[in-house]
Amino acid sequence: MDRSNKAPLGLTDLGTASIATKGDPIMGEPDTGGSRRPVSVSPTIEAWRCAACRAPLSVTDSSMHLANSDGVHFCQIGKRFFFLDSGRDRYLGTSEDTGEALIRAINGTSILGTDETKLEPLLTDGLIRITEDSAQCLCATIRTPAQKAWVPDRRAGLFLTLAAIAAQKRAAADIRKRGFRRAVEARSNGLKPWRHRVQAAAVIAAFRASDLFVTADKRCLMKSLSLYELLRKSGHTPSLMIGVRDYPFTAHAWVELDEAVVNDTADNIRLYQPIMVV
Repeated sequence: MDRSNKAPLGLTDLGTASIATKGDPIMGEPDTGGSRRPVSVSPTIEAWRCAACRAPLSVTDSSMHLANSDGVHFCQIGKRFFFLDSGRDRYLGTSEDTGEALIRAINGTSILGTDETKLEPLLTDGLIRITEDSAQCLCATIRTPAQKAWVPDRRAGLFLTLAAIAAQKRAAADIRKRGFRRAVEARSNGLKPWRHRVQAAAVIAAFRASDLFVTADKRCLMKSLSLYELLRKSGHTPSLMIGVRDYPFTAHAWVELDEAVVNDTADNIRLYQPIMVV
């Protein structure tokens, strides 16, 4: 994916979330740490922070603070922020000017009278919101990609290979008809497991064999969604990873299990900053 059409007010529409492809190396170092955590805020400007969650405020009422919008995930690369709005099936990126204003808001060093205007596009577009709920705060996706890859150690079975092909066809249809968010939710909530646990190595081998019948080129989201689904059905707890990088903007999806990437290489995924982890 390589889209850079400028949107007004410091935001760039970067394209459709359901089309994630590989691209050029990232510019800037990715953040590290746990999966999702509240962004810390210093008390430099009292009117812009919440005493409960330490999130920055964008209004004068100290009971109000900024928080994540439902279904919106974001990460920072350099001076820019990238947002994945799963409900609208879109990626968006800030300009450096807007990104720096958001960094100042997070750090509690906002320039009053100036940064509110720069952050207004994020509020207007629904990427962040103002809330009184002290349990809600502004959270960035902070996750280090796996440092190793799963090593195949068995042949693929016929039944699982057919199941892998069918799962990929379902995933492709769901992405096309239901959109990114609903396709992901269908595989992460209320998924009925198989009656008997199946070894992860067998499922992974089946997916690799299915590449002979379902091309992997520019279909990493479909492949990852279906692999994530079958690993969960077979009794495992994989992570579905969505990552982004800049210059030019590209997005990529992969699956991790037991701290190892399953359907990619460690060298490739370390180029991406995770923006969403399921």
